[in-house]
Amino acid sequence: MIQYNMDFLIAGLIFLLILFVHFVRYKQLTGISGKLFWIFIIGAALCSISDLVSCMLIQKRNPAYNSLIIGVTTFLYLMEVLIPYVFYGLIQILRYCEHKMKKRNIMLGMIPVIFMEFLVILNIFHGQFFYCNTNGEYLYGPWYLMIYVYTFFFVVIAMYNFIFHQDEYGKNELRAVWEFVVVGFVCTAIEAVYSQYLLTEFGLIIGIFIVFWTLYNPQTVVDSLTGVFAKGYLNQWIPEQMKRGQKFHVLQISIWKLKQVNKLYGNSVGDKLLIDVADELNQITEGNYIFRIHGNQFLIFSMSQADYEKTKQEVQKINHSIHIDLLEADLSDLTSYKKIYAYTKENNYFINYLVNCAGFGDCCDIDKMNIDKQLTMTNVDCNALLYFTKVFLDDMLVRNEGHIINISSIAGFMPGPYMCTYHACKSYVLLLGEAISYEIRKTNVKLLTLCPGPFISSFVKEAHNDYTFTKITPVSAKAVALYGYKKSQKGKKVAIVGFKNKLIVFATRFFSRSFITSISAKNIKKHT
Repeated sequence: MIQYNMDFLIAGLIFLLILFVHFVRYKQLTGISGKLFWIFIIGAALCSISDLVSCMLIQKRNPAYNSLIIGVTTFLYLMEVLIPYVFYGLIQILRYCEHKMKKRNIMLGMIPVIFMEFLVILNIFHGQFFYCNTNGEYLYGPWYLMIYVYTFFFVVIAMYNFIFHQDEYGKNELRAVWEFVVVGFVCTAIEAVYSQYLLTEFGLIIGIFIVFWTLYNPQTVVDSLTGVFAKGYLNQWIPEQMKRGQKFHVLQISIWKLKQVNKLYGNSVGDKLLIDVADELNQITEGNYIFRIHGNQFLIFSMSQADYEKTKQEVQKINHSIHIDLLEADLSDLTSYKKIYAYTKENNYFINYLVNCAGFGDCCDIDKMNIDKQLTMTNVDCNALLYFTKVFLDDMLVRNEGHIINISSIAGFMPGPYMCTYHACKSYVLLLGEAISYEIRKTNVKLLTLCPGPFISSFVKEAHNDYTFTKITPVSAKAVALYGYKKSQKGKKVAIVGFKNKLIVFATRFFSRSFITSISAKNIKKHT
């Protein structure tokens, strides 16, 4: 008879208890992902407890405990059937960001779960997986290995989706899942060889710990002082919302002259002020997401226009000196640039993310070119971008923090007859960005020049050129924005959107400028 070593099970339960206490003390992530992780924790706990109790009873080798052993072990098997499905669901959620999960995949996954749960229940009467003889011995049935095949099936399906769609997962998600699988596989393999060591549940718990600290740790999500969401989580949260197509409205709240408060009354008074502001915002912004992004700044994300308007009104009731404005300006006019920048200074706005994306093109023969339109184009595409890059860059350098994304194009890598001004403007943006990025390379301020190809917008229609739509399938503006945000966070200097566009740009290195110009001219002229 096997003498089970239950030390690992007991240690795993202690670890799980610590995780449970730590998890419930802090603000947690909302949504299906957080709920499913809760199920993961509870499932692992129930598996470990039932396995521990079952082994203790089995080692007594007393026929009087047979019914109790069958009952506890059946419950253990029912939970072990559920755990692989929960893991599969978690992989799906991480990929599709909850709201865009493929329900078909989830429903199909339920079929083997229900089937196996049914077989486990039938085991009570027929002993296909396990049974106890009249001497009180616990024995495996002929279908015992089926539970391993079932688990292996779900892991393979989950990892297949995971491996072949790695680009749809974040870096932390990739690391967490791989470490979870490796730890689980090693522990299960050891128990398969040395069955007296109960390592399967222990490996599951360690894997859950890895996922927790990597993806669900509240201390990385929540600001320790105020209790609202932290800046670090914002960098994860925004791409998730963009990937799922969620629209949101943003309010920025700044505490005026907080530094002076700290100097005059001490940091403890300043901290109390921040805590009071966060508490007030939590009371009036139910259902919204609040982030503390800097010492004195909060961002409030509303998921609907109605919530945004309601929150705006409530915030203004707290302090009537707060103004939330949408600025409209003609970016072909230099005076408009200065007015926008002056407005941000007058209202003590700290611009930490600047995206220069205004621009338009025009396709025509040089003899039919409207020179006024071309000059307007250079003002919007180049001058406005240069002005805002310069003035806000200076402010960012003083704080030694900030991100600027300037929108160029793959057109900036090649001449464009019949769209000469536009191509020249985008080349200007590209070269300007590369030069500035070099100068600020030793600071914490990052400037990215984003070079998309065609994406779905009104640009092509306005430019009177459908070339991009006929030659290259356009991507969504959302996909371009998400790609640019991720590359900016990584500190990239230049980013080309899309594999085909990268090939086009790469190919320009191997041909003469005259050849590239002639090819560009033929393609543009053909579709004007």
